[in-house]
Amino acid sequence: MRARLAADPFAEACRAAGEGVEAGLILHAPGPDLEAALVLAPETPLIEAAGAVLVAGVAFADALGAVAPPEVAVHLDWPYGLRVNGAPVGTLRAAVHGEGVPDWLVIGLSVRIAQRPGDVGHADETTLHDEGCGEVSAPALLESWARNMLWWLHRFEGDGLAPIHAAWLAKGPEKGAAVEDGTFVGLDEHGGLLVDTGSGVAGRPLTDRLERL
Repeated sequence: MRARLAADPFAEACRAAGEGVEAGLILHAPGPDLEAALVLAPETPLIEAAGAVLVAGVAFADALGAVAPPEVAVHLDWPYGLRVNGAPVGTLRAAVHGEGVPDWLVIGLSVRIAQRPGDVGHADETTLHDEGCGEVSAPALLESWARNMLWWLHRFEGDGLAPIHAAWLAKGPEKGAAVEDGTFVGLDEHGGLLVDTGSGVAGRPLTDRLERL
């Protein structure tokens, strides 16, 4: 993987992907918070390639675990939410172009590192520094995420979604937790959300949550 600066990493990554840039490019914004995007070139149908979203979440959990104090708890919300000690600290994002086997897939990562003067946030949001990760910087977290993302992508390519599925569930909601329009049951074989709506178990395909460009 290689990295370069961009004012708007996600938009620039999508543009670069559309122009045929090689997979593995990471774009990241200057500044105290982490704003980054990774260009991927899937070789599998979209329903399988979308699992890269779960890969990104698991990689974030491992990345933060490698640089944060051991008592810091990291959890994942389906499909994009990132939590630290129970509070939202950031989000993933994903865009794709092409049906069948996609032409490209871009994964975005946004993490609030520290409060800045004049910040107006939501009461339930937090930052890494507020959660005891005062030594964590955006560059260090990005480096750790890129390293873990590469490892998990290799696992994904070699072993399929099953190991990522298990790793994500270990950081995801507890069974019966409130999610969307019901309670959490689990994930399907393609990483889609399974929800008990009270009148039965309904599926929420992961592919439906991708931005189509």
